[in-house]
Amino acid sequence: MIRGVGAPPPVSGGTRQVRDTGGFRMPKSESAPTTGVSGPAAVGTPSMLALQEMPDPHLADREARRRGQDILAALAALQRALLGAGPIDAEALARLAQDVPQASDPALRAAISALVLRARIEAARLETTLPPPPQGA
Repeated sequence: MIRGVGAPPPVSGGTRQVRDTGGFRMPKSESAPTTGVSGPAAVGTPSMLALQEMPDPHLADREARRRGQDILAALAALQRALLGAGPIDAEALARLAQDVPQASDPALRAAISALVLRARIEAARLETTLPPPPQGA
């Protein structure tokens, strides 16, 4: 029968016998041992920092893939704009082609470099063919 919320009732009954099997035992003294390794401080701080600074290849691939998708979207927008469906934003295309993250996957790296090359070519082509923007715009 449940009598309410709170601490459990005291356990009644006999005492439990603990058998010594010769396994792991804690020292009987109250003071902690002064020698040996103790707790998280034993892990070397420089090694932990080095582990944190290691580049994550999946993160680099994810960032490169995201930039590649952005470049593809900008190239598609340029294509639509050249067909007369909107304004041409050559500066956005040039910005996307700068500081592209390096992928760790060789196939992805090759695809991204091809996209960057195409974006740079199109941005340079637009620079030479488009009239300069009006002053004050």
